[in-house]
Amino acid sequence: MAFLSIGFSPKKWSIQENGGNSNGLDIYEELNKLYLRFINKGIEIENEEKDADEAGAGVCVKYIRFNIKETTVEVKKKFIDDLAEVLYQIISLKIDGNIINKAIKEKYSYLKKDESAEICRRCMNILNGDYTSDDELLLYIDKKSFAINKIVEYLNENTDIILDGFVRFRLKEYFNKIESIVTKVVEEYLVEKEYNEFIKLLKYFVEMQESIIEIVNILINSEGKYYIYDCNGNDITNELLKDFAGLYDSRDMNCDDLLISSLITVAPRYVIIHNLHHTRNKELINTIKGIFGDRVKVCYGCELCISKTPINKL
Repeated sequence: MAFLSIGFSPKKWSIQENGGNSNGLDIYEELNKLYLRFINKGIEIENEEKDADEAGAGVCVKYIRFNIKETTVEVKKKFIDDLAEVLYQIISLKIDGNIINKAIKEKYSYLKKDESAEICRRCMNILNGDYTSDDELLLYIDKKSFAINKIVEYLNENTDIILDGFVRFRLKEYFNKIESIVTKVVEEYLVEKEYNEFIKLLKYFVEMQESIIEIVNILINSEGKYYIYDCNGNDITNELLKDFAGLYDSRDMNCDDLLISSLITVAPRYVIIHNLHHTRNKELINTIKGIFGDRVKVCYGCELCISKTPINKL
Protein backbone atom coordinates (compact mmCIF):
# COMPACT_ATOMS: atom_id res chain seq x y z
CA MET A 1 0.00 0.00 0.00
CA ALA A 2 1.24 3.49 -0.80
CA PHE A 3 2.46 5.52 2.11
CA LEU A 4 0.65 8.57 0.77
CA SER A 5 -1.37 9.20 -2.39
CA ILE A 6 -2.26 12.63 -3.79
CA GLY A 7 -5.12 12.74 -6.28
CA PHE A 8 -5.96 15.76 -8.39
CA SER A 9 -7.48 16.89 -11.65
CA PRO A 10 -4.58 17.73 -13.99
CA LYS A 11 -6.67 20.31 -15.85
CA LYS A 12 -7.31 22.22 -12.63
CA TRP A 13 -4.08 21.89 -10.66
CA SER A 14 -1.34 21.57 -13.27
CA ILE A 15 0.20 24.42 -15.19
CA GLN A 16 1.74 21.85 -17.52
CA GLU A 17 -1.68 20.53 -18.48
CA ASN A 18 -2.97 24.06 -19.07
CA GLY A 19 -0.16 25.07 -21.39
CA GLY A 20 1.42 27.40 -18.87
CA ASN A 21 -1.55 29.73 -18.71
CA SER A 22 -2.79 28.82 -15.22
CA ASN A 23 -2.04 30.74 -12.04
CA GLY A 24 -0.09 29.11 -9.26
CA LEU A 25 2.59 26.45 -8.95
CA ASP A 26 2.74 23.30 -11.04
CA ILE A 27 1.80 20.35 -8.86
CA TYR A 28 4.01 17.89 -10.80
CA GLU A 29 7.06 20.09 -10.41
CA GLU A 30 6.51 20.84 -6.72
CA LEU A 31 5.86 17.22 -5.74
CA ASN A 32 8.93 16.16 -7.69
CA LYS A 33 11.01 18.71 -5.78
CA LEU A 34 9.72 17.20 -2.54
CA TYR A 35 10.59 13.70 -3.75
CA LEU A 36 14.13 14.73 -4.74
CA ARG A 37 14.63 16.57 -1.43
CA PHE A 38 14.16 13.31 0.49
CA ILE A 39 16.10 11.21 -2.01
CA ASN A 40 19.06 13.59 -1.69
CA LYS A 41 18.98 13.11 2.08
CA GLY A 42 19.55 9.39 1.59
CA ILE A 43 15.96 8.40 2.39
CA GLU A 44 14.77 5.52 0.24
CA ILE A 45 11.51 6.58 -1.37
CA GLU A 46 9.53 5.55 -4.42
CA ASN A 47 6.88 7.45 -6.33
CA GLU A 48 4.59 6.58 -9.19
CA GLU A 49 1.83 8.18 -11.23
CA LYS A 50 -1.48 6.59 -12.15
CA ASP A 51 -4.61 7.78 -13.90
CA ALA A 52 -8.13 6.90 -12.81
CA ASP A 53 -11.60 7.52 -14.12
CA GLU A 54 -13.56 8.66 -11.08
CA ALA A 55 -16.75 6.58 -10.79
CA GLY A 56 -16.77 6.06 -14.55
CA ALA A 57 -17.75 9.66 -15.11
CA GLY A 58 -15.04 10.30 -17.63
CA VAL A 59 -13.21 12.64 -15.24
CA CYS A 60 -9.49 12.01 -15.28
CA VAL A 61 -7.83 12.05 -11.86
CA LYS A 62 -4.08 11.80 -11.61
CA TYR A 63 -2.64 10.02 -8.57
CA ILE A 64 0.93 10.52 -7.41
CA ARG A 65 1.87 7.92 -4.82
CA PHE A 66 4.82 8.05 -2.44
CA ASN A 67 6.17 5.06 -0.57
CA ILE A 68 8.94 5.59 1.96
CA LYS A 69 10.67 2.33 2.86
CA GLU A 70 11.53 1.58 6.51
CA THR A 71 9.65 4.71 7.57
CA THR A 72 10.48 6.12 11.01
CA VAL A 73 8.11 8.32 12.96
CA GLU A 74 10.45 11.28 12.49
CA VAL A 75 10.77 10.80 8.71
CA LYS A 76 7.02 10.33 8.33
CA LYS A 77 6.31 13.51 10.31
CA LYS A 78 8.89 15.48 8.30
CA PHE A 79 7.47 14.22 5.02
CA ILE A 80 3.88 15.06 5.99
CA ASP A 81 4.88 18.53 7.23
CA ASP A 82 6.77 19.27 4.03
CA LEU A 83 3.97 17.87 1.86
CA ALA A 84 1.42 19.99 3.74
CA GLU A 85 3.48 23.11 3.01
CA VAL A 86 3.67 22.20 -0.69
CA LEU A 87 -0.06 21.49 -0.95
CA TYR A 88 -0.88 24.70 0.93
CA GLN A 89 1.19 26.81 -1.49
CA ILE A 90 -0.47 25.13 -4.49
CA ILE A 91 -3.98 25.53 -3.07
CA SER A 92 -3.36 29.11 -1.94
CA LEU A 93 -1.99 30.33 -5.25
CA LYS A 94 -4.75 28.56 -7.14
CA ILE A 95 -7.88 29.62 -5.23
CA ASP A 96 -7.13 32.70 -3.08
CA GLY A 97 -7.52 35.15 -5.94
CA ASN A 98 -10.81 33.59 -7.00
CA ILE A 99 -12.22 33.83 -3.47
CA ILE A 100 -11.17 37.48 -3.19
CA ASN A 101 -12.68 38.45 -6.54
CA LYS A 102 -15.92 36.64 -5.73
CA ALA A 103 -16.20 38.31 -2.31
CA ILE A 104 -15.59 41.78 -3.77
CA LYS A 105 -18.08 41.23 -6.57
CA GLU A 106 -20.83 39.90 -4.30
CA LYS A 107 -20.42 42.17 -1.27
CA TYR A 108 -18.92 45.37 -2.68
CA SER A 109 -20.40 45.75 -6.13
CA TYR A 110 -20.67 49.51 -5.56
CA LEU A 111 -16.91 49.91 -5.82
CA LYS A 112 -15.39 51.26 -9.00
CA LYS A 113 -13.31 48.98 -11.17
CA ASP A 114 -9.99 50.56 -10.16
CA GLU A 115 -11.00 50.47 -6.48
CA SER A 116 -11.84 46.77 -6.70
CA ALA A 117 -8.49 46.12 -8.37
CA GLU A 118 -6.63 48.01 -5.63
CA ILE A 119 -8.45 46.12 -2.87
CA CYS A 120 -7.71 42.83 -4.62
CA ARG A 121 -4.02 43.78 -4.83
CA ARG A 122 -3.86 44.64 -1.13
CA CYS A 123 -5.60 41.40 -0.16
CA MET A 124 -3.24 39.32 -2.29
CA ASN A 125 -0.25 41.07 -0.72
CA ILE A 126 -1.44 40.02 2.73
CA LEU A 127 -2.21 36.47 1.66
CA ASN A 128 1.22 36.18 0.03
CA GLY A 129 2.95 37.34 3.21
CA ASP A 130 3.69 40.88 2.06
CA TYR A 131 2.09 42.50 5.11
CA THR A 132 2.56 46.11 6.26
CA SER A 133 1.27 45.95 9.85
CA ASP A 134 1.04 43.61 12.82
CA ASP A 135 -2.69 43.16 12.17
CA GLU A 136 -2.01 42.04 8.60
CA LEU A 137 0.74 39.69 9.84
CA LEU A 138 -1.73 38.04 12.24
CA LEU A 139 -4.27 37.61 9.44
CA TYR A 140 -1.63 36.00 7.23
CA ILE A 141 -0.43 33.66 9.99
CA ASP A 142 -3.98 32.69 10.97
CA LYS A 143 -4.98 31.86 7.40
CA LYS A 144 -1.81 29.89 6.62
CA SER A 145 -1.61 27.98 9.91
CA PHE A 146 -5.29 27.01 9.68
CA ALA A 147 -4.87 25.50 6.21
CA ILE A 148 -1.61 23.68 6.98
CA ASN A 149 -2.97 22.27 10.24
CA LYS A 150 -6.04 20.97 8.38
CA ILE A 151 -3.84 19.30 5.76
CA VAL A 152 -1.51 17.74 8.36
CA GLU A 153 -4.47 16.54 10.40
CA TYR A 154 -5.99 14.88 7.33
CA LEU A 155 -2.71 13.29 6.19
CA ASN A 156 -2.14 11.84 9.66
CA GLU A 157 -5.49 10.06 9.46
CA ASN A 158 -5.63 9.12 5.78
CA THR A 159 -3.28 7.68 3.18
CA ASP A 160 -5.13 9.27 0.26
CA ILE A 161 -5.99 12.94 -0.30
CA ILE A 162 -7.88 14.25 -3.34
CA LEU A 163 -7.32 17.99 -3.61
CA ASP A 164 -10.66 18.93 -5.17
CA GLY A 165 -12.70 17.18 -2.49
CA PHE A 166 -10.42 18.30 0.32
CA VAL A 167 -10.72 21.95 -0.64
CA ARG A 168 -14.47 21.71 -1.13
CA PHE A 169 -15.33 19.89 2.11
CA ARG A 170 -12.45 20.47 4.53
CA LEU A 171 -11.47 24.09 3.85
CA LYS A 172 -14.80 25.89 4.07
CA GLU A 173 -13.58 27.92 7.04
CA TYR A 174 -10.46 28.80 5.02
CA PHE A 175 -12.77 30.57 2.55
CA ASN A 176 -14.32 32.51 5.45
CA LYS A 177 -10.91 33.60 6.70
CA ILE A 178 -10.03 35.03 3.29
CA GLU A 179 -13.39 36.79 3.09
CA SER A 180 -12.76 38.35 6.52
CA ILE A 181 -9.46 39.69 5.19
CA VAL A 182 -11.33 41.23 2.26
CA THR A 183 -13.77 42.86 4.69
CA LYS A 184 -10.95 44.35 6.77
CA VAL A 185 -9.09 45.64 3.71
CA VAL A 186 -12.26 47.25 2.31
CA GLU A 187 -12.98 48.96 5.63
CA GLU A 188 -9.43 50.32 5.84
CA TYR A 189 -9.55 51.41 2.20
CA LEU A 190 -12.78 53.36 2.68
CA VAL A 191 -11.44 55.08 5.80
CA GLU A 192 -8.26 55.95 3.91
CA LYS A 193 -10.30 57.26 0.97
CA GLU A 194 -12.41 59.46 3.24
CA TYR A 195 -9.25 60.76 4.93
CA ASN A 196 -7.57 61.59 1.63
CA GLU A 197 -10.66 63.44 0.40
CA PHE A 198 -10.72 65.45 3.64
CA ILE A 199 -7.01 66.30 3.26
CA LYS A 200 -7.65 67.49 -0.31
CA LEU A 201 -10.40 69.76 0.97
CA LEU A 202 -8.14 71.25 3.65
CA LYS A 203 -5.33 71.69 1.12
CA TYR A 204 -7.68 73.54 -1.22
CA PHE A 205 -8.84 75.76 1.66
CA VAL A 206 -5.25 76.64 2.58
CA GLU A 207 -4.30 77.41 -1.02
CA MET A 208 -7.27 79.72 -1.46
CA GLN A 209 -6.59 81.93 1.56
CA GLU A 210 -3.90 84.55 2.08
CA SER A 211 -0.99 83.68 4.36
CA ILE A 212 -1.24 85.48 7.70
CA ILE A 213 2.30 84.55 8.66
CA GLU A 214 5.29 83.98 6.40
CA ILE A 215 7.12 81.19 8.20
CA VAL A 216 6.13 78.84 10.99
CA ASN A 217 8.84 76.80 12.67
CA ILE A 218 7.63 73.67 14.43
CA LEU A 219 10.16 72.42 16.94
CA ILE A 220 9.78 68.91 18.36
CA ASN A 221 11.60 68.20 21.61
CA SER A 222 12.94 64.86 22.83
CA GLU A 223 9.60 64.08 24.50
CA GLY A 224 7.71 64.57 21.23
CA LYS A 225 6.15 67.88 22.34
CA TYR A 226 5.55 70.61 19.75
CA TYR A 227 6.55 74.28 19.99
CA ILE A 228 5.96 77.02 17.44
CA TYR A 229 8.35 79.85 16.51
CA ASP A 230 8.28 82.64 13.96
CA CYS A 231 11.05 83.43 11.49
CA ASN A 232 12.91 85.47 14.14
CA GLY A 233 12.97 82.67 16.66
CA ASN A 234 10.20 84.10 18.82
CA ASP A 235 7.94 81.67 20.61
CA ILE A 236 4.44 82.23 19.19
CA THR A 237 2.84 79.06 20.53
CA ASN A 238 0.35 80.80 22.82
CA GLU A 239 -0.43 83.51 20.30
CA LEU A 240 -1.15 80.99 17.57
CA LEU A 241 -3.26 78.73 19.72
CA LYS A 242 -5.27 81.23 21.73
CA ASP A 243 -8.33 81.00 19.47
CA PHE A 244 -8.54 77.27 20.16
CA ALA A 245 -7.71 77.32 23.88
CA GLY A 246 -11.35 76.87 24.92
CA LEU A 247 -11.83 73.82 22.73
CA TYR A 248 -8.62 72.27 24.01
CA ASP A 249 -9.52 72.93 27.66
CA SER A 250 -12.92 71.28 27.16
CA ARG A 251 -11.23 68.16 25.72
CA ASP A 252 -13.07 68.55 22.40
CA MET A 253 -9.69 68.80 20.65
CA ASN A 254 -6.40 67.02 21.27
CA CYS A 255 -2.99 68.65 20.89
CA ASP A 256 -2.46 67.23 17.38
CA ASP A 257 -5.80 68.63 16.19
CA LEU A 258 -4.85 71.91 17.85
CA LEU A 259 -1.62 72.15 15.88
CA ILE A 260 -3.30 71.33 12.56
CA SER A 261 -6.16 73.81 13.14
CA SER A 262 -3.79 76.63 14.04
CA LEU A 263 -1.66 76.04 10.94
CA ILE A 264 -4.71 76.00 8.68
CA THR A 265 -5.95 79.24 10.21
CA VAL A 266 -2.74 81.21 9.57
CA ALA A 267 -1.91 79.39 6.29
CA PRO A 268 1.87 80.02 6.49
CA ARG A 269 3.82 80.32 3.29
CA TYR A 270 6.35 77.86 4.70
CA VAL A 271 6.21 75.28 7.48
CA ILE A 272 9.63 74.23 8.70
CA ILE A 273 9.82 71.14 10.90
CA HIS A 274 12.80 70.84 13.23
CA ASN A 275 14.00 67.68 15.01
CA LEU A 276 11.70 65.46 12.97
CA HIS A 277 13.37 62.38 14.45
CA HIS A 278 11.75 63.20 17.80
CA THR A 279 8.21 62.89 16.53
CA ARG A 280 5.99 60.31 18.20
CA ASN A 281 3.23 60.69 15.63
CA LYS A 282 4.27 60.15 12.02
CA GLU A 283 0.65 60.36 10.89
CA LEU A 284 0.48 63.96 12.14
CA ILE A 285 3.57 64.88 10.12
CA ASN A 286 2.12 63.16 7.05
CA THR A 287 -1.12 65.11 7.52
CA ILE A 288 0.79 68.40 7.65
CA LYS A 289 2.69 67.44 4.49
CA GLY A 290 -0.55 66.40 2.81
CA ILE A 291 -2.24 69.73 3.54
CA PHE A 292 0.68 72.07 2.90
CA GLY A 293 2.52 70.11 0.22
CA ASP A 294 5.65 71.84 -1.05
CA ARG A 295 5.35 74.48 1.66
CA VAL A 296 6.66 71.96 4.19
CA LYS A 297 10.41 71.84 4.69
CA VAL A 298 12.40 69.66 7.06
CA CYS A 299 15.40 71.11 8.88
CA TYR A 300 18.19 68.70 9.73
CA GLY A 301 20.17 71.02 11.99
CA CYS A 302 20.19 74.75 12.74
CA GLU A 303 20.54 77.12 15.70
CA LEU A 304 16.85 76.78 16.50
CA CYS A 305 17.11 72.99 16.63
CA ILE A 306 20.11 73.04 18.91
CA SER A 307 19.77 76.05 21.19
CA LYS A 308 16.06 76.62 21.82
CA THR A 309 14.62 75.28 25.07
CA PRO A 310 10.84 75.68 24.81
CA ILE A 311 8.83 76.70 27.86
CA ASN A 312 5.26 76.52 26.60
CA LYS A 313 4.15 72.95 26.02
CA LEU A 314 1.65 72.02 23.35
